[in-house]
Amino acid sequence: MSTNRGEQKLAVQEYLLSGQPMTRLEGLILFGLASITKEISKMRAEGWTIKSRPVPYPAVLRRINKYAVLQPPSELPINDIVMTEYWVST
Repeated sequence: MSTNRGEQKLAVQEYLLSGQPMTRLEGLILFGLASITKEISKMRAEGWTIKSRPVPYPAVLRRINKYAVLQPPSELPINDIVMTEYWVST
């Protein structure tokens, strides 16, 4: 189990270092992370500079749909939903 956790952490770090932002939803769908905020907190404790900002849900859907198909329910007001994205600041 610890090997998988180490690989997960490395994959998240590599993704963020490549300049890609990540939300909780992307962390769950793309990396199987139960809590991206826990991983972000650990990275900050290790000395990483992690920034955050609000991002509209449709933008997150477009990013996810480059790798996987995610279709929210048609009655979900996606334009009203805002998520927090995180990225590594250099």
